[in-house]
Parts: sequence; C-alpha cells; structure tokens
Amino acid sequence: MNKKQTLQAQFVKVINKYLPERKDYTTLLFLDYKQQHKTKGVKAFIGYVHYEETKGDVKYIAGTLGHDLNGIGDIWKTPRSSDYYKYYKSPAN
Repeated sequence: MNKKQTLQAQFVKVINKYLPERKDYTTLLFLDYKQQHKTKGVKAFIGYVHYEETKGDVKYIAGTLGHDLNGIGDIWKTPRSSDYYKYYKSPAN
C-alpha cells in the first residue's frame, strides 16, 4: 500500500537534501515555518524545489531556501518561494 508522504516528511527531505547543515533542526524549522506561513506556505516552499528540479536548475535552491528559513519570525519578510504553490506535488513513498 502506497501512502503519501506527510507534508512534514517532504519538508524534512528537502532540508536534508539542500541544507544538510540544518538537518538537526528540521522539526523545529517545519513547525515554525508552518506556523508563520501556514500549510500553503510550506507547500510553496516544497513546490519551489519541484519547479527548479523539473527545470534542471538547482544552483539557486539552497540560497532561496536559506533566505526563506532565515525570515522565520519576521512578519514583513515574504519568502521567495511564496509564488510556487502551484508547482507543489505530493509524492508517494
């Protein structure tokens, strides 16, 4: 039986792949990011990665994700990934 990965599992996978130096904080990052940007914001974060990987242009992913995570707690800072919600895909395990 194939169950879809949870949103948190997808977020953790992205962090571990592109920002491995933050792998010890993935749960905290997920909870803080989701609290500030809601489910749609987390899906946009992941959607950004899907978009760039589909294009085959991954050189800016780490910088964009780092920028978005550094903005946690700053209500005036809009994540760069915020417009990529439409590219979110929920992968199967």
